[in-house]
Amino acid sequence: MKKYNKVIATAIPGIVAILFAALAIAMPKFGDFYLSPGFFPLIIASTMLLLCGVKVVQEVRVAHHRHNVQPYVSGNDRTDLDTVQSFVQEPLQQPSSTESAHQRKIWWIKTFYIVGTMAAYVAMMWYRIPFIFSTALYLSLTLFIFAKKQWISNTILLIVISVGLYYLFSRVFYVMLPS
Repeated sequence: MKKYNKVIATAIPGIVAILFAALAIAMPKFGDFYLSPGFFPLIIASTMLLLCGVKVVQEVRVAHHRHNVQPYVSGNDRTDLDTVQSFVQEPLQQPSSTESAHQRKIWWIKTFYIVGTMAAYVAMMWYRIPFIFSTALYLSLTLFIFAKKQWISNTILLIVISVGLYYLFSRVFYVMLPS
């Protein structure tokens, strides 16, 4: 059961996507379904379900084959065998307890950071801070923690995404955004 923990953890967002899709389908329909308010959430839920399905298949294959890996060795060279065995067994080695505790602490800090920045982003939308500014600020704070420190490419990326999303939602989907 322990080897399938990642499979279960990966399947949970898929279950959330199914519930999200059911709620999107239950939304009122005005004429054609692609004009109704549930169309775009259904696309998001379907994409999320597809990605979760792919990830579940990957995790099942990894969990099933993790302990059945047999190294391929050409000839009787012992150094080849040692190299292959260390390569195969390296991902299976558990980190020391201090490394593991430190990694968990960093993970929790990053998790609370993301939740805090998301809450700040929602608050900026609530108080009608302009969409392009608030999205650029949110993306810059997120890229600061999770991306490489390439300031020029990150700045270009966040400007393109912010303006692109504004154009997509305000001009293509006709969604009113704070401006």
